[in-house]
Amino acid sequence: MNERSLRLPVQAVLAGAVAAVAVSGALLITVLGVFDGAGPARWVLPTPELLAQVAQCDALPARAAREQCVQQLAAMAVSAEQRQIELAER
Repeated sequence: MNERSLRLPVQAVLAGAVAAVAVSGALLITVLGVFDGAGPARWVLPTPELLAQVAQCDALPARAAREQCVQQLAAMAVSAEQRQIELAER
């Protein structure tokens, strides 16, 4: 056997490469879709009232106190948003 007879045609190589890229893309989209559906991201809208409260937190002298204050504000905002969602679903 000569080396030339063992080589695949260019079309077969390109078809294999295209198939590999397509399968990899489909797998990536599937994994991202699963993770996106697993845990919804919580985004708090920056209302003027909330921004004013965050400014008050930023005025605290200790870093730990600032972080705790902001975390409490975020928790309150998320829980209020969750209550609104629950009321809207009724």
